[in-house]
Order: sequence, then structure tokens, then C-alpha cells
Amino acid sequence: MTATLGVGCGRGRRLAAAVAAALFLGLLSIAGASSFVPVVATGRDATDAARAVRSVGGRVTSEIPLVDGVAAQVPADRMAQLSRIVQVSADRPLHVRSASFSAAPDSAFPYEVGAVDAWAETAGQGVGVALVDTGVAPVPDLLERVAAVADLTPERTLMDGFGHGTFMAGLIAGDGTASEGRYTGVAPGADLVSIKVALADGSTTLGTVLSGLQLVRNARDMFNIRVALLALSSPSTQSPEKDPLAKALRRLWNAGIFVVVPAGNDGPDPGTIDSPGFDPVLMTAGAVDDRGTKAVSDDDVVDWTSRGPTPWGASKPEVAAPGAHIVSLRVPGSRIDDKNPSARVEGGYFRGSGTSMSAAITAGVAALVLSSDPSLGPNELKQRLIDDATPLDGADPEAVGAGVVRANVDGSSSSVVPAGKGKGRSRRGGGHWNGKLWTGRIWDGRVWDGRVWDGRVWDGRIWDGRVWDGRVWDGRIWDGRVWDGRVWDGRLWAGRIWAGRLWG
Repeated sequence: MTATLGVGCGRGRRLAAAVAAALFLGLLSIAGASSFVPVVATGRDATDAARAVRSVGGRVTSEIPLVDGVAAQVPADRMAQLSRIVQVSADRPLHVRSASFSAAPDSAFPYEVGAVDAWAETAGQGVGVALVDTGVAPVPDLLERVAAVADLTPERTLMDGFGHGTFMAGLIAGDGTASEGRYTGVAPGADLVSIKVALADGSTTLGTVLSGLQLVRNARDMFNIRVALLALSSPSTQSPEKDPLAKALRRLWNAGIFVVVPAGNDGPDPGTIDSPGFDPVLMTAGAVDDRGTKAVSDDDVVDWTSRGPTPWGASKPEVAAPGAHIVSLRVPGSRIDDKNPSARVEGGYFRGSGTSMSAAITAGVAALVLSSDPSLGPNELKQRLIDDATPLDGADPEAVGAGVVRANVDGSSSSVVPAGKGKGRSRRGGGHWNGKLWTGRIWDGRVWDGRVWDGRVWDGRIWDGRVWDGRVWDGRIWDGRVWDGRVWDGRLWAGRIWAGRLWG
């Protein structure tokens, strides 16, 4: 996986800024005077930014009202001119937050974070969780959990070729179908909205991620999106007030969406929290090793979890969650599956470590609490999770914040709703979303083809009744070749899809 640039204080911060500046200037040099450079330009609003880009001979590739800007291609020799008109940021590369995958003891995270107790009251039903990642594969534990999917990458497959997004989805809302409930997510009644922004190697760009976050904002009410997880890392040295990624995430937060991000895996040195984890507004999660027990008292702080303070003096993370040796969903034939065969668990599952896992578990806890008390806004929910966290004696607050996050749901008890059978879950075939029936086929071919993801994407022609009507999973996308009995039969992965060439 690609290395990320750790942003520290003092000399480390100055070095990071110098490296980032050199990379950007180097990009301009390589591009040459007549070449175009990818950027994100922000102004008074998206229209203002687009006008500025075109005034210097640039091309707008997508409008992103969420950040009052656009993704664009600009002539290299006109960059200085554009920078005098609007704020210009490099369309920098991002990568799925790095993680390790290997054989190790099982995790007891659903017990440790209070999820098992909370299931007597709620399994997260009625709450939509947006996952901006590498996509979600149609594995058995998620078939009844995914409300909608989108693919903003050039792959346009809607599948998860890397394996990270599916792993995150399982930690949030996997229902334990393939393991008879032994491996279940934190909020197995929540509904997932998967926005695929990263390729099969885990890479993406700032512009693509911003477009994905714009889609989350536009789809918020349709899918009752109350929580968003972004487990991507960025080498940004811009302050949260200036960075377009932080601006977009803060706008989601202000729109009522609780945003969870990982602290990073660059510890144990202080000042190793990077973007977007260093934003003081968002909920940042560090990692602990639960040592396979249900109690917090014997947890260890892992060396690799990133520590605060941030380059701007804020304490981070706010909380921690189990992030070592975590079992979640496997995507056979994906990049991480091929490279880490020893991490496979019981055929359909996988074991990994990283603060991405901690952030996903924290997002699941947030869904449980919001399902119990929908009136909570992001700021109130953040404070509640901080207040309800279980302290870890002797641990550095700059590594674990207030302690291990816990779903303190009013009215919960030790009575357990069996995993895979959580009450109140919406069903994809005739279920409900806050009382509104799902009639079946939403993201049809007319929506996600090339005609949609051009400059005309966010206007009324896209998000009108023709798109968001009852036709979600129509035959042109999820046709018989994928979802027929030959694939989802009792053997689970038979037939033409998961053939021998993928299973190895």
C-alpha cells in the first residue's frame, strides 16, 4: 500500500509542508506550459469557481457545490493567474487508510463497545450509514443491509476489487448470515449507502472523493443518512479551514450527518494524526487491542495508532475502539484477499488491523445511539459518545481520547437479540425504511452510465422522480447473471461469478 505523509508539529510540520509544495510544483514542471493540471478550485460558490476556471482556459470536470467549487483541468502556465482569483488546491491522491491483515486471535468488539447489550433495544434500524470507500461486494451478510450503491470510479462495476469497503461494511452492519451469527457488525439493523470512490488498488483522488461526498449530501434525506465513514488518508498540509476535504466533511456535519474518520496508523510518535482525522469538528477514532476479551480493563493501546495533538494544537482522537485482529467480511479474489491468504477466516471472513476498523466500529456505535434517539445532532452525539466512553487506565489521552467508545442506549439490557436476527431490520424484498416501502430497483442503468456523471449530474434531471422512484436494482445491473440461483444458492459462491479463476 502507498505510504502516507505524517503531519507533525514544528520541524516535522515544516518538512511536510515543504514536501507537499515540492510535489505540487514538480507536478506543474512535469506537466509543462501547454499541459493541463488537475485541481480543485473553490470560490464564493460553484458557479463562481467554474467561471474562474473557464476564464483562464481551464475545463470543469465536475461541479461540487458542497465545497463551493469544482474539480477542473487547468493549463499549467495559467495556475498563478487562477490562484489570484479563487483558492486552488492540487487534486491530490488519496488512498484507503492502510491496514494489516494476518492470522491472530478473534476480537470481542461487539461486546466491548456495548453493541450486544444495545441489541435488546435497537440494532440500528432506521439509520442510514454512508460508506465512502472501495465499494461493497454482494456477500451474504450484506444482502439485506445495502440500500443503495454508486460507483464514481472509471471501473464502473459497483463491485469491491480491493476488499476494504466490504470489510468496513461488515463491521458497521454485517448481519452474520454466513457464520450463523458468530461474526456480526455493531449495528446489524442499519442500512448502508455505498459510494465507491477508490479503485481496486485502493487509490483515488481528491476530486473523486469530493464528488462522492456531494452524492452523500444529496442523498441524505432519501436514505436517512445520519452517519458517514471516510477511512481514507490524505497528505494535505492545509488547515481544516482551508482544505477542501475538511470543508466538505464539515458541511456534511452541519447538514446533520455524523462523520467518523480514523486517527491513522503512523504512531507511536505524538503529532501523527493526519487529514482528515486532525479536523477538530469531526469524530476521530484511535485503536486499541481488546485481546479477545469482552472487558475493556485488559485492553492494550497499540503502538501504531496515531497520536495527537494535531498540527494546530487540538487534542485527538476523541475516542478509541478495538482495531487489532478484527474479523469482518472477505471479498474472494480482491486485492487484499490475494495478498493475505493467512488472514482468511472460515471462507467468508477476513481478519485485519488498523484505525479504519476502529472508525467503522465507532460509526456502528453512532448508528445504534441515533436509532435509539434520532433527535441527536452531530455535536450532541459526539459529546455523548465522549461522555459514555469507557476510560482505559493509564492510557495516553492523545492515543485513546476519553476511552473506548460504548453504545449506551437507554432501556437496553443484557438480553441479546441473536446476531443475524436483529429486530426491526428493513428487508430488501418488501421491507421498510421508516415506514416507506422499498419496492425494489433504484440505481438503474440510466443513472450510473456516462450520461450521468458529466457536468449535468447534480441538476434536476438527475435527482428527479425518474431516478429516485421505485426502480432501484433493475435487471440491467443486477440481472440474472449475477443474482440468479446459480450464484446465491445454498453453496453461496457457485456459478459463473466466483469461478475458479477468482478463488485461486
